[in-house]
Amino acid sequence: MAKKKLQKALEHDTCVLPSEILFSILIRLSVQSLLRFRSVYKSWKIMISDKEFIKAHRDQTKALGREKLLTKQVGVSNYVFRDLESHQVLVSMDAKQLFPNEKFQGGSLVCSCDGLVLLKNPTTYKNYALWNPSTREYRLLKCSDDVKFREEPANACGLCYDSSISDYKVILIFKLFYVVYSMSTGSWTRRISSPNYLVQPYSVRWCVGGINIQDCLYWCLNEIITNYVRRNSTIIYFDVSSDEVKELETPNLDFIGDQDELFRLASVKGRLSVFGGKKHKQRIGHMDYGTRWLEVVNENLQLAQCLQHVCPF
Repeated sequence: MAKKKLQKALEHDTCVLPSEILFSILIRLSVQSLLRFRSVYKSWKIMISDKEFIKAHRDQTKALGREKLLTKQVGVSNYVFRDLESHQVLVSMDAKQLFPNEKFQGGSLVCSCDGLVLLKNPTTYKNYALWNPSTREYRLLKCSDDVKFREEPANACGLCYDSSISDYKVILIFKLFYVVYSMSTGSWTRRISSPNYLVQPYSVRWCVGGINIQDCLYWCLNEIITNYVRRNSTIIYFDVSSDEVKELETPNLDFIGDQDELFRLASVKGRLSVFGGKKHKQRIGHMDYGTRWLEVVNENLQLAQCLQHVCPF
């Protein structure tokens, strides 16, 4: 934290609270309250805007369970915030109110990380934006030269946090290579996949969003059997510490091996999980301690219900 700058501001404020106590109080407030309190004192604004405070507040928010589910239906302009436990609608806002850039007001919510959302322009596959719904701040991502002149869209993408360098990264995966965007430098880096991984979206309009778990992003590879039938064959992941795409051993769960079943990935209570099964019977397993897979749910559930509970983003 810029202690000298903060200390100088505190000297001119009428607030008599020590900075440590003020930090401890502010870190427990909601984002909306913090946005209002930035205008109370200059020292408060400096503290709330500091990277150390933002990181600590993010961790505190997770610990208190204040995270909300952000959803947007296709063809509808409203963004809806729901409570993760009760699924009750807390806020419903028109895109024009919530997101000021017109090009992304009907954008697709591709993936998210720590309250940041990666948006995709609905009319072009080359334009993306990083957006913070709580503060309504956003950054348009200037397209990499490797992507700018390509005719096909990215098959998969993801957003993650590299804790080793305190940086957020965006990854776009194409057929023969992938590109990584660093939020701290504002630049793209091109990497070659070895071997070449093919992540197939279900439609050229969509881009498969990665599942974010502990400094890694995960995707399912799809094996094309016919033009209308696809089957997951394995799992790949992006290691943010090395910026490499690697392969994960297929989960040793009995329902994964069924030829007529399709499994998908999700994040359940901070663990990488897979779910799939027959039409009227969903089975869920998660990775335990990074090495072992355990089946945790084997219930008669409708697919739509299962998706509603285990795939919030």
